[in-house]
Amino acid sequence: MFRENVAVSGQASAGALRGILDTVPVGIVLFDPAGTPRLVNRTGRDVLGDLASAPLTRWADQRRITLPGGEAATLEDIPAWATLQDGQPRREVGLNVRSPDGRVAPVLLSTEAVLD
Repeated sequence: MFRENVAVSGQASAGALRGILDTVPVGIVLFDPAGTPRLVNRTGRDVLGDLASAPLTRWADQRRITLPGGEAATLEDIPAWATLQDGQPRREVGLNVRSPDGRVAPVLLSTEAVLD
């Protein structure tokens, strides 16, 4: 019975966290160590579109992330990937995200390694 209560409590906490994150006006994406998104809030989904569920390796392959000058970003240019590789935070790195319909959104990305 105790384990069931803990599991239900954990699910409720996760649901509450998702609800809170969905109200924040900035995009938040949590990646696992392999670079696969595990949690994306509403703003993150709005900005990233279908990339919100794609591994970071696909972000560069799609040529939809560009540097401020318009050049295609490499995987190493994407702050989340760099942080996953070396554990170092990145602050306010400017990139552009092009949606499938061609709209371009400039974004500032900050990253932090979270160890559990």
